[in-house]
Amino acid sequence: MARSSNKQVLIVDDDEAVRMTLRMVLESQGYCCDEVSDGAEALARLATSKFDLVITDYQMPGMDGLQLLERLSVSGGHPSQPVILHSGSLTDLVMRRAMSAGAYGCLEKPFSATDVLAAVARAMETR
Repeated sequence: MARSSNKQVLIVDDDEAVRMTLRMVLESQGYCCDEVSDGAEALARLATSKFDLVITDYQMPGMDGLQLLERLSVSGGHPSQPVILHSGSLTDLVMRRAMSAGAYGCLEKPFSATDVLAAVARAMETR
C-alpha cells in the first residue's frame, strides 16, 4: 500500500482502545493522527487545525458522530474533508442519514485493519 504523504487524520471516539487501535493502524501507513473523545472536542480541534480526513464513532455521549457530521455539513453541503462514520450498531437508517449528511463512508465494528486502510485510501483519493 502506498505511503500517505503525511495526511492528517482526526480520530473521534469515546473509547480510548478504539482510538489507539485506529491510530496504530493509520500511523503504520504514514498518516499523522490526532485524537479526541467526543464531537465537541472534534469541532474545537477542527476550528484550529487542518485535517484531510475525520473518522468518527457514531455512538458517543453528548454529540454523537451523526450530529458532528451534520455540524460539519453546513447549509446542506458536504464537510470540507471526507468523514468516515463507524459503529458497532450501524443500521440502514443511520447509514442513509450519514450519507445524506455528507459522510464519505461507513465502517461497521468490528473492522479489520485492511477495511480501515482501504476506506481511508478511497476517501483520501477524493482530496
